[in-house]
Amino acid sequence: MPNFLNLVCPRCGADDRVEIASQLWLRVTDSGTEPDLTGTYDYTPGSPAICTNCSYVGTLRQFEDAGKQSGAAS
Repeated sequence: MPNFLNLVCPRCGADDRVEIASQLWLRVTDSGTEPDLTGTYDYTPGSPAICTNCSYVGTLRQFEDAGKQSGAAS
């Protein structure tokens, strides 16, 4: 079953083992840091992504493009 972003590994075709590196906003306090209460995080098409099935590392855009190609093929 495809993930909600339709990301697919360009190497092995897995769609359930994709992880994206994102930027998480933290609040700086006098005792350290804590996640922003809104849970805001950002990622872009250039963000790193990895397939934990085959260890392929690329950009989010590469996983998006592979998802578009696999959707067109089915």
